[in-house]
Amino acid sequence: MFRVRALVSAFFTGVFFAAIVAAQSNMATISGVITDPQGGVIPQANVTATDVATGVQTAATTNSTGFYRLQNLPIGAYSVAVEHSGFHKYIRKDIVLTTGQEFGLDVKLEIGATGQAVTVTGEAAPIETRTSDINTLIESKSIEALPLGNRRTLNAVQLSGAAVFVSYPNTPANVNPNFSIAGGRSQSQMAWIDGGNAQNMRMGVGQINLDPPIEAIQEVKVLSNNYSAEYGASAGGVIIETTRSGTNQYHGTASEFFRNNAMDAPGFFASIQNGSKVSPELRYNVFGGTVGGPIRKDKTFFFFNYEGQRLRTGSNTVLTVPTLLQRAGDFSQTLTTAGKLIPSTIPARRSSSVALTCGNPSPTTLFREQPSIRSARHSWPIIRFPTRLPATSPARVTSAAIRLPAHRPTST
Repeated sequence: MFRVRALVSAFFTGVFFAAIVAAQSNMATISGVITDPQGGVIPQANVTATDVATGVQTAATTNSTGFYRLQNLPIGAYSVAVEHSGFHKYIRKDIVLTTGQEFGLDVKLEIGATGQAVTVTGEAAPIETRTSDINTLIESKSIEALPLGNRRTLNAVQLSGAAVFVSYPNTPANVNPNFSIAGGRSQSQMAWIDGGNAQNMRMGVGQINLDPPIEAIQEVKVLSNNYSAEYGASAGGVIIETTRSGTNQYHGTASEFFRNNAMDAPGFFASIQNGSKVSPELRYNVFGGTVGGPIRKDKTFFFFNYEGQRLRTGSNTVLTVPTLLQRAGDFSQTLTTAGKLIPSTIPARRSSSVALTCGNPSPTTLFREQPSIRSARHSWPIIRFPTRLPATSPARVTSAAIRLPAHRPTST
């Protein structure tokens, strides 16, 4: 049995806007061309995108070719407004931007008074024409609702259909997931969290060392192939995680995930007590909570997440220990697992003249314990065997029957 101390993960996220953001950004972009009813481009048109949850606005103006680009937009729901003198105001609602999305929105303005508006809602999802990458987007609803193994976010990568997991240890300690994407080498992916590198280079291998709590993640995007050059340094796909952010309203959650051996079936090698198998002890609790809200309305927000873990578990270990005869140095009655006697007499053709002078190479004398060995064994009893063991066949005992002494051997 062993205990693992709590692993505490705390994430503070705020919304900060700047004119320039580094590459590998997880933010979205809206771009397009503004035209009149005859298809002519409209320069100097004002385009404004408003985040529905936070009220933050991002504005741009079309250039001489009627092109505009709104970049560095946090993921979420938006409404876009386009205005120009001599044309009706255009409003497009219910635009949902996802991680790293390049959203194309071309607008054709109608001639009329600026005070009148044309509002568009409920349009079909647009076809992706700005990028050519092959990706899978895993939304927060999937991350929260699916029974992810041990509440680890990166288990959601398996939903991409192109991921094959090699291992992801079942422990609350800081372990590294090992998987491959789209046939690439395992542990060769690039991983980003909010535009920052989430890897730790070890021996030339970029291992993913950070797996945030489920409640702290808004979306996970898996780029399998044909992605942009900005996502370099990858030989097997890209993982992009976007954390949650506060909004203009206060929100909070509390959660508890637990596992107990009372709900587990005993395994094949489970120990037997009172004639029935008993599953090893397991007490695994993952608990935490989140809170988010505004610091300054429509300007600055906060989000806090806490997660603690407690694990207490036991395991069964099956060992084969020597019989009483073998402990005495007599291997003449050693049997195979099938119950057949193992010949312990050395053939004469394999015996050297030096070995023959040491005595009669019979099973009872050749393997008899020597005084020096007996002295070392008594001074350092590495394994303390049970007092009752079969005399002629190996015995199987559990780890509870073996105790390692703390003292060191004495000199002989």
